[in-house]
Formats: sequence, structure tokens, C-alpha cells
Amino acid sequence: ASSYRLLSIKSYPNNLDVTAEFILPDGFPLAVGFSLIRLRETPMTPRMADDRLLFFSQAFEDLGWHPAKVAELPNDAVDRKVEAIWRYDIDQLPDRQIKIYVDPTVPKRWRESFREGIEMWNQAYALIG
Repeated sequence: ASSYRLLSIKSYPNNLDVTAEFILPDGFPLAVGFSLIRLRETPMTPRMADDRLLFFSQAFEDLGWHPAKVAELPNDAVDRKVEAIWRYDIDQLPDRQIKIYVDPTVPKRWRESFREGIEMWNQAYALIG
């Protein structure tokens, strides 16, 4: 990016949301959002993702050399690809609620369907308490 500017910064009790606009060398703008979240005093242990499970996950590349693990290919010791699932400690969330935000780029004609699909999870959560 040849230049950037901060479009917005929003501060909340446990997180900070920043939106920046980068101007690419070809002149096109690219808006990127960052969320910085305060870690808990006792961190949760991350779990590795498994494509057979229906979890949302976050993938990243852990750059650099790492000691090889048992049953791991030697080339996985460098720039290891990591994928961890999203987990919530529901008891630590305000009002025991998971909030899901639908990106504003979702077409308006689909937003009601997104809302209905997301809210269907309330029935499953009610069953488990």
C-alpha cells in the first residue's frame, strides 16, 4: 500500500475496533477492519480444527522454523499452517449471549434470511441451557 488513513476507531470495555483504508499502488482503496480483544485472565486452550466438524475456524501461517512434532512431515516444521476453531466460554459472555454480526456487504435481499438462520440457533442453545 502506498498510503493509508484510519476511517474509524471504536473503543468498548473489552475490545477496540479499527477500520483503516489502504490505497494500493494502482490507486484502488482497500478498507480493512481490525478487532483487538482483551484476553481473559485464564486463557482458553485453542483446539485444532477438523473439517469434519461444523465449526467456524481461523487459519494462519506460523512463520519460521519450529521443532518437528511426532508424526509430522519435516517440511511442516517451517512456516507451519495452523487452523484453530472459534470457541466461546458462554458463562463469561455478557448475558450469556454470543453476538453475530452480518457484514454490511451482504445484499439487503438476503439479510432477513441470514437473520432467521442465525436465530434458529437460539432453539439449540435453549435445549442445552
